[in-house]
Amino acid sequence: MSSVASVLNQSTSSAKGNRKDRVLHLIAMLFVELDDIAPGIIPPGAALSVPTEALPLPEDGEEANPPTFVCGSCGHLNNPGIHNPFKWYAVTHGWAIGVVQGSSDQLLLTTGVPGGLSSKGTTKTEAIKLFNDTLSKRQVVVVLKNIKM
Repeated sequence: MSSVASVLNQSTSSAKGNRKDRVLHLIAMLFVELDDIAPGIIPPGAALSVPTEALPLPEDGEEANPPTFVCGSCGHLNNPGIHNPFKWYAVTHGWAIGVVQGSSDQLLLTTGVPGGLSSKGTTKTEAIKLFNDTLSKRQVVVVLKNIKM
């Protein structure tokens, strides 16, 4: 629960917004701490506090390759880089931050956040490098999400 207290102190001292948003954000953090009660609130790779050190890069061979397919017209083996479902995002300004896979997780962390920001990487390594670069510039921020009640 100490991480909840540290994030609450950061958010209440630095964030602008009304008390209701702070309370809702605290509730979300408590659910994360009590993952047995409500698993899956925060996607894998995201956190509610800014890390103090750079994220580790994945080892060689750890990343999954995008799927390949055989073209029905020409018979060549293709790799769909443009429509790759394995895109990674560095969320640097959201209600939770980190490196997440897929646009749905990225949108979950940035939608409804004033100034929500993320960068797309074609690989997990690229997204982690983007996140670490932003972290080194001290521009990674956890922001309270605007929730209407």
